Amino acid sequence: MHFQVNLSYLFIALFVAKSSGDIVAFSGSSCDGDEGDNVPCQDECIDFNTRHSFRVLASGTHCVVAFEDGACSIPVGSIENSGGGHCSNVNTGTTVLSLRCSPNSACDTVAPANLTAHIKSAAFHGPYSAEP
Repeated sequence: MHFQVNLSYLFIALFVAKSSGDIVAFSGSSCDGDEGDNVPCQDECIDFNTRHSFRVLASGTHCVVAFEDGACSIPVGSIENSGGGHCSNVNTGTTVLSLRCSPNSACDTVAPANLTAHIKSAAFHGPYSAEP
């Protein structure tokens, strides 16, 4: 019986760890407004339609590439986000419908080699911000 209880805790811990996310998008420009789903930074295309900012919850610097289309095929710029709750406003001067978030600071896995534009990122203080 003792073994079964410990095994149950292990499954719960694995489920919680697997279901946690790394990035959350917001409708407001300062990580405010309507909050999107908390999704992992795993080089996958993330819907950013009607969003204007995002917060990377995972620690460490992450490269996030913004795309003009919803299929992550027309890049418009990249953002280095320091993670740990840092908020980035996405202001490219054009429509941004999707993002692709790298699990680390390397942009080469999420953006074409010819992408040179960088999007300015601003820090916003908030309940999850790493900023003092």
